[in-house]
Amino acid sequence: MHLKHLTLHVQEGKDADQIYKEAGALADRIEAGVALVDKGDTTASSKESLLNIKELSVLGVGVILFAMAIIGTFSPMIEFGLYFAAYLLIGGEVLLRAGKTSCADKYLTRIF
Repeated sequence: MHLKHLTLHVQEGKDADQIYKEAGALADRIEAGVALVDKGDTTASSKESLLNIKELSVLGVGVILFAMAIIGTFSPMIEFGLYFAAYLLIGGEVLLRAGKTSCADKYLTRIF
């Protein structure tokens, strides 16, 4: 998961909260799981670093499984299992989003 930072500048006023809610709903409709964060919120950066650690550890396990499949001498079924597990770990998020999009009948969206 790649974290992108987009900035929304809103003048303070009675409509600021409504604009914030609408922007969050629109962003979530376009890309599931989007979170809007107040620039002064310090807990957001700690959450991002925890996500990066989790993602990097999953990626590391996938790379290790892939390397084991390449280097090791295994039966074809075990080798396939190692390759498939690495494929799911490394590309699972993209596969999940593609599946959700296909189920929602949005076949022509760009998700890859």
